[in-house]
Amino acid sequence: MNPPDRTSFSLPPPPPLAHATTRDRSSSIASSHGADIDLHRPLPPPPPGPAFEQPPTASYTDPLQREVQDEQEEVLERSEEDEEGVPELCRRELFLPLPQIDPLSTLLAKFVPAEARPPRDLTGRWEGLELDGLLDLATYARDNILRTPSSHIPHILSLWTLRLHALTHLRLSTQASAELNAIWPHVAALEIGAVPFELRVLRARVDGTDALAELVRWCGKMGRRAEGVEEKEMWKERKERVGVVLAGLVASSDPITALNLIAPLSASPSASPTLLSSQARLHLSLGSLPTASDLLARAAAHPDITPSQKFLNTALLALASDDTSTAITALEELLHQEPENIIAQTNLSVLLLSRLSPSPSAQSTLDRAISTLKTLLSADPTRATIEPVLFDLATLYELRGVDAPERKKAMLLEAAKWAGDGVRGGCLKLS
Repeated sequence: MNPPDRTSFSLPPPPPLAHATTRDRSSSIASSHGADIDLHRPLPPPPPGPAFEQPPTASYTDPLQREVQDEQEEVLERSEEDEEGVPELCRRELFLPLPQIDPLSTLLAKFVPAEARPPRDLTGRWEGLELDGLLDLATYARDNILRTPSSHIPHILSLWTLRLHALTHLRLSTQASAELNAIWPHVAALEIGAVPFELRVLRARVDGTDALAELVRWCGKMGRRAEGVEEKEMWKERKERVGVVLAGLVASSDPITALNLIAPLSASPSASPTLLSSQARLHLSLGSLPTASDLLARAAAHPDITPSQKFLNTALLALASDDTSTAITALEELLHQEPENIIAQTNLSVLLLSRLSPSPSAQSTLDRAISTLKTLLSADPTRATIEPVLFDLATLYELRGVDAPERKKAMLLEAAKWAGDGVRGGCLKLS
């Protein structure tokens, strides 16, 4: 019953010459390891710099024409660059080509006639349009890196962070790793404060768990050197964040090691509710209910805990204690306060499913679980069309047994409209 791990960072400023808006695609950028792009925030203005003319719209029916056109624009826009920039971060050859097909496209071709398929644009074209998917975000970042003067280093690094996050959530690990390795020697040469922390986390994740552990230690060292309460608190929060990411990566294969990694971080009296809750879940996975209960009690008493965290922790502990009724009650109370809470909706449907038994009420319980997820999808499709919700609903349809294949094909059509290009087709359980 673990909630999706979500960590947000701000979108970089838009390019000085293009017009694009963001559409709510937070569900498309879900990450199991704790990185998520928050598309709810408005795009801030670009950094000060030379004014550019609006480029002509590129032809996407002729890739060669677009490439030539882009190169001409790049040369024109770099004519006024500051000599103190880092042009090595803005080279066209840094970027690898991206695929123009995703798992949902494959399923649509297999199960849905061509005339019934919803229109989907996987070219990455974004000029004058909404940023409507991960490929759009990756292409948006690339185009604006090439168009930005190399002296605008903070803006360029923000765009690189956006692109690499998009590639990671598209599961294009080869492209993400190659591009990050290509720019990192130039990034590492910059001052510490000039490099976005999210970019450091991405680099550590590419290098593996040892690099993440080293980043945790580095955050601790920076915190000890920091001057002022706010700066010390910033490094403390970063150390906890990376620690939770590291523990999450290790937990599935070695929960004891994960616990040893996260326990020192939560020893502080000021440990965050998120950190305490993460450690409690590890103890529950190992069957240590008393220790988990103590940690969740500390989290509940923390002044920064949110109502959502408190109700979810109550439900988690009740479920571990084999008290399904209390867990369901806690989730229903949370949904009464936050009707669109996706984590509570999905967990409630799973708990309702666990109460099924060969009895006259079993069908009504199953129908209620299905209704819970269908209501969630119809109320907020851009946020709710994510893999856990789709997988749970597909499972419920299979248990219901009536027209399950047709219902899952209908789910595929809706997912193709709303899920973006980062969803794996396996969650729909179509074969």
